Amino acid sequence: MHVRLNVETRIEWVEVLLGIFERQCRLAGYDADAVHWMGTAVREAITNGMRHGNRMDPSRRLRVEIETRRRGRPAPPVRVTVEDEGEGFEFDAVPDPLDENNLLKASGRGIFFMRHFMDQVHWTRAEGGGTRVELVHATQPPPG
Repeated sequence: MHVRLNVETRIEWVEVLLGIFERQCRLAGYDADAVHWMGTAVREAITNGMRHGNRMDPSRRLRVEIETRRRGRPAPPVRVTVEDEGEGFEFDAVPDPLDENNLLKASGRGIFFMRHFMDQVHWTRAEGGGTRVELVHATQPPPG
């Protein structure tokens, strides 16, 4: 299943997009735990695109693609891309949230969660500006 959405930057869209993602994962055969942890990564990507990329400007759009495959279909079974219209950022300049100086900070863990709960995370500059993040979960859902 493949869904493409182009939404305005409004925080209300986070839960809608996450609900679509979770539904597709359940239909593809993932259990509740896997859906929850992958959803944590997807929520962070969407929220970061809105807050840090688009600066919560409702005139800027967020493009989200969600692709899931059932067991036995060509891999990867889950791929999500989130593209904002912001100024972009230096991917390697993000502070390590596990560094002693960052442990008590209220933010800065989103990229860590994305990397931890997904098998692959790639950032690129979006065509025309902004950032595009691609999240891939390459592990097939359990048989069932």
